[in-house]
Amino acid sequence: MKNSEAILTTPGTMKIFPSAVPEPKDDEVLIEVEYVGICGSDVHGFQFGPFIPPKDPNTKIGLGHEFGGRVVSVGSEVTDFKPGDRVCAEPGVPDGTCHYCLEGRYNICPDVDFMATQPNYKGALTHYIAHPANFVYHLPENMDTMEGALVEPASVGMHAALVGGARLGKRIVILGSGCIGLMTLQACKSLGASEIVVVDVMGQAPEDGQAARCHGDRQRQGGGHGRTLPRRSSAARAPTSSSRRPAPRSRPCRPSRSSTAAARS
Repeated sequence: MKNSEAILTTPGTMKIFPSAVPEPKDDEVLIEVEYVGICGSDVHGFQFGPFIPPKDPNTKIGLGHEFGGRVVSVGSEVTDFKPGDRVCAEPGVPDGTCHYCLEGRYNICPDVDFMATQPNYKGALTHYIAHPANFVYHLPENMDTMEGALVEPASVGMHAALVGGARLGKRIVILGSGCIGLMTLQACKSLGASEIVVVDVMGQAPEDGQAARCHGDRQRQGGGHGRTLPRRSSAARAPTSSSRRPAPRSRPCRPSRSSTAAARS
């Protein structure tokens, strides 16, 4: 097997370098990566460098933490996986000893080793990656590895929906229609929200079909009063310099905390 990895050499530039195939530790599985999602943090890291720069300027910086793939081999202590299993992985590995971890809130462990950031900057943009088996998950038969790469952002959307109180009959506003915003939309729908509005800043108005998909989905499923946003005219999108009336200032929506789940993508 041959391996390579995409490394951020300078902001705006990534290069592919040959690398050794990792040898899984006793409690790890070796995964052949098939799909990697590009998170907003990856885009920021690519454009400007990582949020937390490495202390050593010679540290290799990888990107990508949302991935799906197949198990190639397993460590000597791993019994739940075998070669060929389709899997996804949780990218943050906690230390397991702090009081947050012991309380079951390992997601806020201060010493978590999260992929593509400090301390190791290990990215998923590679052919083979070793990962602790305790943070690897089997994919069901009806889910492929591309969908597996979406499990991590889907979990973020579900968390936002639950924290925001989304449930049967609630009216929801979601700020941002990127991947996380759309995952939050699906999560709110699955929890029974009766009306969901997604708000975003767009360079141009969506096409009619796009608007229908974003705003009319609930109406197609029956009931409710979902509406499709009208397409603006080209004049509205591109005002001429002769116009003397200033552009209207947008006012943010301020929904009730008790009836709104808000997520920023």
